[in-house]
Amino acid sequence: ARGKPAEQVAAEAAQEMKTFLATQAAVDRHLADQIILYAALAEGLSSLTTECLTSHLLTNIWVVEQFLPVKFEISGQMGEQGAIRVRGVAGSEQ
Repeated sequence: ARGKPAEQVAAEAAQEMKTFLATQAAVDRHLADQIILYAALAEGLSSLTTECLTSHLLTNIWVVEQFLPVKFEISGQMGEQGAIRVRGVAGSEQ
């Protein structure tokens, strides 16, 4: 935010990192929704854990499923830590 002291920005970033590391998830909430398309396009089974299942992540999964012949398996509840699995389309006969 404009005018926010650098010390406060650093403290907030450090707290977010500390919270993420405590979950032992593979990716954070921001990377999870970006990696969905790559997992769907990859060959074989892709799986990941994320610190938080967000509405943005679930929307991205839905969109990818509309365009590619894949079905994601989601474990967990929105707003909580979760796991995602998908068998990608690369290498499969279409």
